[in-house]
Amino acid sequence: MAVKSSMLVPLLLLGLVGPLACRRPEPKFPDDVGVAEARAKWCAMINKHRSDGTATVLAECEAFYPAASAPFLNKMVGCYDKLLNEYGDDAPDSVTLIDNCTQQVLGGADPGDVSDTPAVKARCERMLRCQQVPIAACNKSFAEVDGMSRAVLSNMYNLKAQAEVAACLNDTAC
Repeated sequence: MAVKSSMLVPLLLLGLVGPLACRRPEPKFPDDVGVAEARAKWCAMINKHRSDGTATVLAECEAFYPAASAPFLNKMVGCYDKLLNEYGDDAPDSVTLIDNCTQQVLGGADPGDVSDTPAVKARCERMLRCQQVPIAACNKSFAEVDGMSRAVLSNMYNLKAQAEVAACLNDTAC
């Protein structure tokens, strides 16, 4: 089965946070190795579905640093591969597959207290600075959000991506 060109490097998964970032934080993060290993699995899976055997897709894929956390991306590899195998040549576009897998991977998720994640801390600090919403009230609102939404807003992303979002929130005017 040939992978459609729109499925080569699904940017929703591999580059979701990039456009949101205002500046790049320091390049070394504790989860870098795990994220790189998960990216390699993702790229190998995408390349496996190429019918022409070229390495172009693999090289393009490996050029991106994912915004996803390693655990999330590892689960996405299995789901995405399974769907591509099930659909065969009738597979929908990558956005549909990514959405389906994201819902499967995060459905029923409960990441617990996300108030200590960089993105949530920065969001609450910005809400205090710009809207005078106390940090405790902001954290309480996150605690009341369903588990899947808390995961989407926090630990679906790797530490570098969370730092980029936090930097953007911290550095932008109200």
